[in-house]
Amino acid sequence: MTRPRSQQRFALLVGIDRYLRDGRHTNLEQRVNDLQGCVNDVNKIQKVLRDSFQVKNPILLTSTNPQCRNRPLPSQTESPDSLPTFDNIKREFDKVYAKCRAGDVFYFHFSGHGAPLDRTTGSPARQMKDPSLLTVDYCTNEGAIRGWQLNEWLKRFHDKGVLILVTLDSCYSGGSWRFGHQVRTLKNWGDNIGSQYYEMQSPSPFPSPESTDRSAVLPKSWDINPDGFTVMTACDSNEGATEMNINGEKYGLFTYELVNLLAATQLRTILPTYRVLCDRIAHRLSSHRQTPQVFGRDRFGFLDDHEPFILNPIIACVQGNEITIPMGRSHGVHPQTEFKAFAAPRNTIFQVRDVDDWECRAVCISGPSSNSLDDTLQVVPSKWGLGREGFQVFVDMTLDDDFRKPLRKRLEELLAGSIEVLGLDQSYPGSVPVEETFRLIRRGVDGVGIHGPPRLLGYTSTPRDLDLRGTDKIQLAERSAAALGHLVRFKQVLVDVPKAASRNRAPFEWSLDRTSSSKIRFNFKNIGGSDLFLTVFNLAA
Repeated sequence: MTRPRSQQRFALLVGIDRYLRDGRHTNLEQRVNDLQGCVNDVNKIQKVLRDSFQVKNPILLTSTNPQCRNRPLPSQTESPDSLPTFDNIKREFDKVYAKCRAGDVFYFHFSGHGAPLDRTTGSPARQMKDPSLLTVDYCTNEGAIRGWQLNEWLKRFHDKGVLILVTLDSCYSGGSWRFGHQVRTLKNWGDNIGSQYYEMQSPSPFPSPESTDRSAVLPKSWDINPDGFTVMTACDSNEGATEMNINGEKYGLFTYELVNLLAATQLRTILPTYRVLCDRIAHRLSSHRQTPQVFGRDRFGFLDDHEPFILNPIIACVQGNEITIPMGRSHGVHPQTEFKAFAAPRNTIFQVRDVDDWECRAVCISGPSSNSLDDTLQVVPSKWGLGREGFQVFVDMTLDDDFRKPLRKRLEELLAGSIEVLGLDQSYPGSVPVEETFRLIRRGVDGVGIHGPPRLLGYTSTPRDLDLRGTDKIQLAERSAAALGHLVRFKQVLVDVPKAASRNRAPFEWSLDRTSSSKIRFNFKNIGGSDLFLTVFNLAA
């Protein structure tokens, strides 16, 4: 067997501060005001991609605005080929498409103006407006990038097997405006822009005399939500997205906080997921009434092609030659479970030897000894012990050893204990009904479906939203193993832990009350005479 070629990462970063004008369309030009922080956005993204994410040559298309307030505009600083015109952006999309292969990653970022444009030839029939990105030459009667066009461009990559990330820090990339200290939206949109401007006629009016808004939210009309796509936007549909002066430079706050969080990942062994990034940015921007959004594959690691095993670090106490971790039998922990350091010292691995109800003790099996560490250490689980039960998975007979061997190898990296990879045929000999086992069934040429116990999944079909595909058998096997690792851990928590619970009458009462269509209140009451400890399992990424 040969390993697949190494994954390549491509990035196209667009930042538009200055919009071109030819003087013929004064009414339109007055509305597309220049911006100040978009080029700073893409320069900041470019640096973190190079420094931390092995993107060697990000492509930048920028339009710089060196204007001082109330002074004439100087000549354009970029060459014509480097300006983010419609044709240049489409050209770079085509170039990247020609270079990339299945399994590669393509990242597209846009900072600039956006607007809801009236429908044109090719617009989806179900929508009245097209959310659109305004290119640098838009005011010279060139085309904007409409949402459905961007979707068509990206769908080509998806059909090729390329993983896609899109981040939008632009107004009406989804339908909201950008407010605050300085925002990116268009000035004084009216309803009477002449029909000779074939691309845009009358976006929704919004009075903003000093506005430079670039709000960003993805509406359903973009349709950029299939597997393999991830879209992050700067704010919700009813909010504004702020641009601010930070250390003497203008930035979009969404992009600024995103890059700062990404830069911090250099010190970590596990990448944050898009969902975690979005939540952390939202927390930082809460005072600005701005809530970033994420759509599509939100549980993948940044520019990665799989879900991290776990993200939240646990604080362990270092005691002599071992560490004590506040997880025990009540958390589904078994001996041989392994934890690794969340940050430096890297590659330090601890293996659990003793397990109590609420904590466990682990010894260092790789990396610096515990004696050289501080009193506390942040760790994350890297391999789950299976306990006495072990793990069996039955594999479709059409998936041969070229699939089964890397599947077993990857399972042994994720799970500790007895692991069996068996063939599934008509003469299944097990004492457990076949429907109560984990099974991998071939789906098409490059896919696998996972089937498991209905009491675990809640239904008899494959887990929803889990479409496992790979460019070859090795990649498909590794992705299947990662999904099985999640399901095994889910089984430990959902099925195995309750088996060990006391059969005595519980010294507490609990209930769930639905308070709205989207909120449920959990009520917990201690009715005994002793202190109780409540454990909450977070099974989200």
